[in-house]
Amino acid sequence: VAEAYAPMDCVVVEINSTLDSEPEIINSDPCGEGWMVKAEVKNLDDSGMLYQEYENFISYMPSIKYSPLHSLHVKNKAKFIEFGGWTMPFSYKGTIKEHQFVRQSHGYFDVSHMGRLLINKDYLQKISSLICSDLIELKSGKALYSIFTNEKGSALDDVIFWKYDDYILLICNAANTDKITNYLQTEKIIFQDLTEKTALVAVQGPEAISNLKALLPIPDSFSCLSNDIYTYAR
Repeated sequence: VAEAYAPMDCVVVEINSTLDSEPEIINSDPCGEGWMVKAEVKNLDDSGMLYQEYENFISYMPSIKYSPLHSLHVKNKAKFIEFGGWTMPFSYKGTIKEHQFVRQSHGYFDVSHMGRLLINKDYLQKISSLICSDLIELKSGKALYSIFTNEKGSALDDVIFWKYDDYILLICNAANTDKITNYLQTEKIIFQDLTEKTALVAVQGPEAISNLKALLPIPDSFSCLSNDIYTYAR
């Protein structure tokens, strides 16, 4: 069953009876075993209308961005969704199975849709005046969760700062990246947007550290590291 919208004249030929006893698979495997109905097009001439509706839908969509790891996800048959102007992998073999695997072992999450802004340390004091935390006293090599606020104290977005000797790396939510970059520009804070030039992968699970140690050195304490190949924060 294709995931499409169009005013086509169809007849339902089959209903997935498995959903009576396993309704949860609608969420865990929506594009596989969780299908709901199968329909037969009564008039094949309507296929032209289907294509036209698809073209109309695409014309209204913003320019979609892709993770640098997109081809890897396609190769591994990921199911995709659109979020914050990005196409991102949603699931591979079902969210329930993947949830259990991460809880028991470890999982890799492509979160490249999140904003990554590199800011010179000269703006530390200015940024500290715009958030509800003290970024100045934070030691180099540490991370800080905080919130950007406007002049009335209302929250703009919750963000994470990774602090290094010469710069800070600001991580913000995909849906609010434009809001944060516009705010920084309004406050005359110069930054380098690395979002579309880099990938961001989050690793979680009880076996995450032991498995990552086979790929790169992992410090025992919470810290941020950076070299010519990658930037890391725990």
